[in-house]
Amino acid sequence: MSDIVWTSAAPLWAENNSNTLSTLNRPTILRFANDSFMDEFANLLASQPARLADYQAWPETWRDPLPEPAAITVLPPALREFQRKRLGNTLGVSRTPDLIDYSDTSRALKLYQPAHQRYYLLTSSLVCRQVGLPDHAINTSAQEKTSFVLRRLMLAHPESFVNSAPPAPNQAPPGVYDEFAFVNGEWRKVLTEKSLMSGEELNPLFAVCYTQTDGRRRRMFGGLIPVGKREAYMTAKKAVASPNPEMATGNGPDPRWEALLRRIFFDPWDALIGSVNQDVKKINDNFNKMVADQADDDDIAKTKEKQLIVIAQKRLQIQETSWYLLLDLADFLDQHLSPMPNALAAVLNNIVLPDSMKTTIQNVPNLYHHNSMEVAASLDDALSKIRAYKQQQLETFHSLHLETSDEPYKGFGDHSAPWPDFLFPLVDLDMQGTSPNWEARLNFPRQRIDHAAEYEIEMPLEPQTLFSQEVQTLLDGLRETLLTALPPQGPSRLPPLPLAAQISKMSESTPINETGWFVARCVLERPNCFPLPDALISDPTQAFQLAGFFDPDAPARPIRIALPVDTSPAGLRKFDKNTAFIMSDILCGQVNRAKNMGLIDLILSVLPWPLHKDLEMDTAPCKEGGDALGTICSLSIPIITICALILLIIIVSLLDIIFHWIPFFIMCFPIHKFSAKKASA
Repeated sequence: MSDIVWTSAAPLWAENNSNTLSTLNRPTILRFANDSFMDEFANLLASQPARLADYQAWPETWRDPLPEPAAITVLPPALREFQRKRLGNTLGVSRTPDLIDYSDTSRALKLYQPAHQRYYLLTSSLVCRQVGLPDHAINTSAQEKTSFVLRRLMLAHPESFVNSAPPAPNQAPPGVYDEFAFVNGEWRKVLTEKSLMSGEELNPLFAVCYTQTDGRRRRMFGGLIPVGKREAYMTAKKAVASPNPEMATGNGPDPRWEALLRRIFFDPWDALIGSVNQDVKKINDNFNKMVADQADDDDIAKTKEKQLIVIAQKRLQIQETSWYLLLDLADFLDQHLSPMPNALAAVLNNIVLPDSMKTTIQNVPNLYHHNSMEVAASLDDALSKIRAYKQQQLETFHSLHLETSDEPYKGFGDHSAPWPDFLFPLVDLDMQGTSPNWEARLNFPRQRIDHAAEYEIEMPLEPQTLFSQEVQTLLDGLRETLLTALPPQGPSRLPPLPLAAQISKMSESTPINETGWFVARCVLERPNCFPLPDALISDPTQAFQLAGFFDPDAPARPIRIALPVDTSPAGLRKFDKNTAFIMSDILCGQVNRAKNMGLIDLILSVLPWPLHKDLEMDTAPCKEGGDALGTICSLSIPIITICALILLIIIVSLLDIIFHWIPFFIMCFPIHKFSAKKASA
């Protein structure tokens, strides 16, 4: 048995009501409810250390908060010894225990975040097993150091509680919960509870000294519990069981590969298909509404004209977006898979445009390319062409037009800008129609198309994706082929796994809605101690939960947002416009376009025929004398707060139709004689 032991903080020994050895050997969690908690902690130990029990953490909610400890009497150093000798016992009596029901073990101890104005310190004393329990001196020359670990409690047999809620750790018999250590971003089952896992996350402990009422100097340790890391702890996966945890390996490739591929190619491609499907649905709904209302030929012709413009503009956006996605995928392959494996090259070569889509691009009116552009034979061919385009651009202009262009792709007739000279849209709209003089009449596409009714549009439209049914299977296998070809271990400079991906990959044994239980243990590392070089681990603290940012039980930090008092023109003109928004030339043009839109325009854009009116979103960068023109706009923050409040009330009232949340949203108290204008004499 070691001659050193971790105990609860020494000032709490006299306050231990149960006087049991298990409680004496358990570190204590202190709760503070203000942002200057370290000053309060230091003043407490300097003046009244016996009152440490007032700050013990107990279950609380915003409805049932803990009583705040009485203010600390900070005396000059000369009077502190007199206080300890004469009044130490009286001033040291804790007021909190009389107000707390110690027998109630049904409530969970939940630690709240700094955003809730709560801070929690883990406190403990490291003493020798001798008469008087003297403090153990840390031998730094022997590389001794202190810290604490956060351990997670998980059900040993979760299948036993499928139809019933598991008991809390403080009410469960031994063996219901296993203890897991946080190692390299995942939870690993500890071999023994009193052992330190290799690579386990260590949190710092700091030493503080104080003087007891008997005049003896003592030392205790404290550490801030990282409640703010709750999401990292709750979303970390449970490691695969292995006889030797240090040799445990993950299953499959590094999950960061899949996350990166989804961000740069697969998810944008899926979003592009979803956007096209929404546009097709809108176009078909308008057409079906016309048919149901028996619209006349003139209305049908006008509607076809509008739909033609929408389709043409959408096709331009599709092709431009496709070029960017192809460029990102090509860069990824060149960086991580060069040379390309044969299996991957075969899959890319088999992904081709369906014949019907090629016919639409090549033979149907030239909507978004000039005659010299060709359709890439396959996805592999498209990647080769985008690489050649990139190399030619860098050699000629030392930059990519795709990266530097401040205007969107305009399609036919856009010869001035060096866009890629091939087509490979990742999705298309199926539109049938012919015209002997299409290009001459189009004047594409930002201006009004005259006599568009002459060009037949087959209704309703059908969304036409990139792949035929057979090749769709190849697309599903493309992601797996890429992941298989990549090395299992990602490079160190690979972007970290996004939080959403971490949550989605949680183990089935730790579902997303699970309430996590944790304990903390103090650690003394003594690598040069013979014959006991192992770390000295304390008993666990009482089990606790970590509250989320929007926990419904969490106390609310008081926040006061001051609105202007005098909102008349005479009062508002007094506020300085001291907040600057810096806008580039592109954003300037987009903002200027938005200024010309009103609420009616937004409403008409979502209404069906015959009230529907598309938004005219043709924007151009701000320029002056041919040069780019950015702007710096100075705004008044007090006026912005009024706008935010009014918009908030409007949106909340509107969505109350769905959520019925108005009774729980706002509470107002009257303020008598609070007038914006002073009464005239």
